[in-house]
Amino acid sequence: MVYYFDNKSRKSSLPVPPKKEYGGLCEVADEFKANENFLIDELMKTVNVNMKEYRGYAKADHSDIGPHFHSFGSIDMNGGYMGHIGIDWPSTGAGPSFCITKYFQLKDACNGMTAGYIFPEYGEGRILAFFTDWLLEGLGDSTCTGKDLLFLDCAHTGVVSYCNDEARWLFCKGIAYGHKLCKFTVFTEFSDRFSFPSGVLSENDLDELHEDIWNEMN
Repeated sequence: MVYYFDNKSRKSSLPVPPKKEYGGLCEVADEFKANENFLIDELMKTVNVNMKEYRGYAKADHSDIGPHFHSFGSIDMNGGYMGHIGIDWPSTGAGPSFCITKYFQLKDACNGMTAGYIFPEYGEGRILAFFTDWLLEGLGDSTCTGKDLLFLDCAHTGVVSYCNDEARWLFCKGIAYGHKLCKFTVFTEFSDRFSFPSGVLSENDLDELHEDIWNEMN
């Protein structure tokens, strides 16, 4: 794969320079949103340069694997930003998917976190969410799902449910436990004991699922 995002762009072109540490999630969110359009434009150049590879994968026979989402890897875009590119097989004809995430460290924190958008199929639209290293390690250990597949594929499934300051995201791989912090959602732990049901859900189904998330999925 050809990476269009070269070293010169990495060092000098981000609209808002990244920091080594951040005082709070607001700083991270403001920087992420300020750099997002530039990073997406740069990532799109990589997508366009490698379109032949993506189309080749979409047309090839992967029936031995079965339906799946394939990641083409991640691109280091400087300052903790990573670009992720992947595609559904069999192809829906929509072309490759892509997204941006940011790894960062808060001051005085022992572990890092990753920021990225999730788009639960039932709920409030896209959410800029924060995931701890602990959660991502648990997700990888129990389901072999990396950060790329989480944000490219899993991010478009499930539902986020809130109760007071607590938050839970039930999605295709399991359930993420977290909390609301100011206007942000932070997920800290993962379990594969439960996962989002397949098929189309009615309003009654969703109401029952929200109850189960807080009553049975503890």
